[in-house]
Amino acid sequence: MSRKTWMITGGSGFIGRSLIRHILDNIEVDIINIDIKEIDIRHDRLRSILIDIRDANQLQDLHGEKIDRIFHLAALAKEPGFDWEDYFLTNTGGTQNIINLADAVDCNEIVFTSTMMVFKASEEQKKTDSIKDPDTAYGISKALAEEELIQWEISSINHKLIIFRPGIVFGAGENGNFTRMIRSMRSNTFVFVGRKTTVKGCIYVKDLIELLVQREMKSPSRIVHAVYSDNYTIGQIHDAIAKVFKISPRAKTLPYPLLLFVARIVNIILPNSAIHPRRIQKLFFSTNIESNTNLILQSMTYGNIVDALEDWKKEEVL
Repeated sequence: MSRKTWMITGGSGFIGRSLIRHILDNIEVDIINIDIKEIDIRHDRLRSILIDIRDANQLQDLHGEKIDRIFHLAALAKEPGFDWEDYFLTNTGGTQNIINLADAVDCNEIVFTSTMMVFKASEEQKKTDSIKDPDTAYGISKALAEEELIQWEISSINHKLIIFRPGIVFGAGENGNFTRMIRSMRSNTFVFVGRKTTVKGCIYVKDLIELLVQREMKSPSRIVHAVYSDNYTIGQIHDAIAKVFKISPRAKTLPYPLLLFVARIVNIILPNSAIHPRRIQKLFFSTNIESNTNLILQSMTYGNIVDALEDWKKEEVL
């Protein structure tokens, strides 16, 4: 019997590389990775093709391929980082192109990584059936992509879909929110924006991969809020980092309006500075979604921020 083939979009990125390594190490399937950049992994069961999902003509090169499951990870996620319309060209338009490809190759299984930003930042904890109310280009474009995929799922009894809404994903190679926080804590430049109680839904990349990789997909479609159930605050995340990386906690709390004002001035003078108004907002407003990872796994390998950080520390020097 021939092996199944799983296709991954955006496999050259942070989450994608972790997913590919996990599959190659644990599951006997062939992998097609499509991305706009090369991947640094070589294996006889991995084929990597340079394709831009925004270009439907490029995806036609895959017509005729045998594809059993698509992991649709490719997206513009960095915020700030791109023009407003670029999020929609990639996250919404690109998703429709992947749907069209799935139909063309008769692939009936799609696993989609969306985002918790389909909800605007709020103190209210959002559930999977809460009304989506995004207020950023990233969140809106992902919410639209979810709707496209749900329409695809209900168009055939054979279609199977899982939508994952991860929180902040951290781990080796992320070079994102957690990495910036660790480095700023080391240099004693990290400050709390207005308070320490801002909730930040998060998950370790290895735990997320465990959730993504399901041997058998079930109908009907499921939405999974991929965050730890402990609802960590920025203060608790700070304390966990200080404990694991042995950093003496010295962070101060400064007023949100003051920091936002300073960030706006800096952004005018130095548009490419890491001090950006959007990052200040992210540190003040909660992104709080209710975890329901037990739909997929009763327990994860790490499952909490301290154990996850301890494992990350073994893999990467920060």
